[in-house]
Amino acid sequence: MTGAKIILAGTLLASASEPVLKNRLIRIDGDLVESVEPMPAAPPEASTGAFVIDARDKVVMPGLVNAHCHHTEALQRSLRDRVPFELWLPERRGIEDALELGYDELLAVNHIALLENLKHGTTTVLHHLSRRGAIDLEEIRACIDAAERIGVRTFIAPSVADVGWRRVVPAQEASAEALQELRRLEQALDLVADGPATVKGVVAPSSPHTCTDDFLSRCLAMAEDRELLMHAHFLETRLEATQRTATGETTVERASRLGLLRPETSLAHAVHLTDLELDVLKDKQPAVVHNPCSNAKLGSGLARVREMLDRGITVALGSDGGDTSDGYSMFDQMKMAAVMRRPSEPDFNTWIAAAESLAMATTGGARALGLQTGRIAPGHLADICILKPGARMWPAVDLLQALVYSENGSSVDTMLVGGNVVLEDGWSPRIDEGALGRQAGELAERVERARHEWADRKRIPEVAERLRSAEEEYDSAR
Repeated sequence: MTGAKIILAGTLLASASEPVLKNRLIRIDGDLVESVEPMPAAPPEASTGAFVIDARDKVVMPGLVNAHCHHTEALQRSLRDRVPFELWLPERRGIEDALELGYDELLAVNHIALLENLKHGTTTVLHHLSRRGAIDLEEIRACIDAAERIGVRTFIAPSVADVGWRRVVPAQEASAEALQELRRLEQALDLVADGPATVKGVVAPSSPHTCTDDFLSRCLAMAEDRELLMHAHFLETRLEATQRTATGETTVERASRLGLLRPETSLAHAVHLTDLELDVLKDKQPAVVHNPCSNAKLGSGLARVREMLDRGITVALGSDGGDTSDGYSMFDQMKMAAVMRRPSEPDFNTWIAAAESLAMATTGGARALGLQTGRIAPGHLADICILKPGARMWPAVDLLQALVYSENGSSVDTMLVGGNVVLEDGWSPRIDEGALGRQAGELAERVERARHEWADRKRIPEVAERLRSAEEEYDSAR
């Protein structure tokens, strides 16, 4: 369903910073918004050469941007409770190690995560592809194919690292094995580059804490040579904030020295930052991707979002993984981002407002990913979310606030990505959702078997010792 389109918008919220408008006609030419104009007295029911979407009884808004998520973690959705990051990580990895997933299974789980994003108003995601072992090109193909099939604009960011979790990151040269992983990353990025225009590659070291200087410098050079974005986890936990190099450098000092902090880099989490470090980010201008639900569930901490926004730092929103946020709805993230710090901040004038939260999920995400989206205006990508009227927002006197505080994504009716209709009446016309549900059931059985296998392995002395060591590391930073 390509070509010219017209949306008859009964209610239009063009961006988080603009007033709500009534009765607007939106013209789309190809993948861009051509114009937004008052609706004529006799709006077209059909137009020669144009497909008409009648949304006169609906709300039209920009598609949301999920700027940091992990699709494969949907396999372990809601498996853990009352587990901090340092203990969550070996638990996730233990179950993952017991799973042997081929292309079909990886395709299915990517379909699941992308479809949930889409059904909850998201038109763009950054998938920080993080699984055990070396980069698997079959998994990269599954990510590309799933993105093309579902229709969500997708940034594929294969996670790479060259050292394990350490309190002091070594500064030696990258090993032969690390160089081989970078060659696999090159191959993965080549695959993505040969894919559809709505799928792009990202150079994504897992985090500074799992990479040597040499490895990070090579990642940066690769990103610059290919003119790609960079993305990494950054100061997510209290333990990470205590880490220093052998010369005493903090994570921010080290990242700044290596040239990683730049407008083309986005930092997931960035929870534990001092005032001086926030000033460094203000000067260098990397984007921060706030993951409020994940930070809260894992007890990672309260990101200093107000201080970031007041300094003019670009802040986007992310859902993180399906086993930390337990879902991929950006409506959940917007509400949590707005209310998360209020109980601990008595000055209500500093609270994050609904408009700021919506901006993070739209224009903030767009800036972080270098896209002309997040706003319905001429020249912007036609990435559009249309919501049907429903009890979640009635009476919605203040539409913007209702979208952030009341809506949960259940009202999403129609979605357009680059002018293409990829969701109609709440259903994907591109995939058999019933068949996908059956695949999800089969995957659940495999995960349950892997879960039992991991429970048995935890009784092995060396595994039990690793878990005990992880708990001690967590306790050391409390």
